[in-house]
Amino acid sequence: MAYFLYSKKSIQIYICTSVITFLLGVPILVIGSLLKQEVGTECEFYLNAPIITLGALILFFSAAGILCAVRLKGLQLCCHGYIMFLLLTTLLGYSIFALVVSAKGGGEPLARRGYKEYRLEDYSSWLKKRVDNTKHWNQLKTCIYKSQVCSKFSDKFGDNTQHQFYSNKLSSIESGCCKPSNDCEFKYKSPTEWTKPKEDNYTNEDCNKWGNDKDVLCFNCQSCKAGLADAVKTNWKKAGIICIIFVILHMFFSFCGCLVLENPQLTV
Repeated sequence: MAYFLYSKKSIQIYICTSVITFLLGVPILVIGSLLKQEVGTECEFYLNAPIITLGALILFFSAAGILCAVRLKGLQLCCHGYIMFLLLTTLLGYSIFALVVSAKGGGEPLARRGYKEYRLEDYSSWLKKRVDNTKHWNQLKTCIYKSQVCSKFSDKFGDNTQHQFYSNKLSSIESGCCKPSNDCEFKYKSPTEWTKPKEDNYTNEDCNKWGNDKDVLCFNCQSCKAGLADAVKTNWKKAGIICIIFVILHMFFSFCGCLVLENPQLTV
């Protein structure tokens, strides 16, 4: 233990590992900040908060590890090592959870359509339960509305003919919240204005929930919930993969450092 705490080589390795960890931690903080700007995870703040917090803590304690190693504070290095282990374990747990939650779901391709449609039942039970809660969905719905996704959607495709509109690639939230389901077979007038047929025996309950009012649209539809679930799924999958790569690289460089300590003939 004394050798690890005070030998020149071990201190050099600790500094190198901490510097590498600091550099690897930057993408985690960046991806967390980018997720915060996405509509799906912007409206579900607690979904991007953990990765931002973990990224900031990793950067802080990596810098602290460098400082402790430079000042040859052996006991502090031990404490730092335990803290970094806990942070990495937490990050690994977050990554696994994110990948498990994002494993199921995805849009359903439609014939002669550039966009997909989304069904809430296709997603993981945890994510489905999260967005299908009435009280929680009212908050999410308000957030989606305030983000002006459908207003921008209307402006972007407002001049499209029916054929042009059907060929567009839409985001999951645009497809689920800003237009009626393809099952409804409404007549197209504009991206957010559709004419309902006289018959109202719909097999899809979302058809009855659609309204041309910009405050209504399909914000109460199951497809809108599914659209948000898909946005969260996509963003979480990206975050989970990046975090897993970080943990693997950190383990690799730590292992290389251990090899150097075990073989004194190797140089740092």
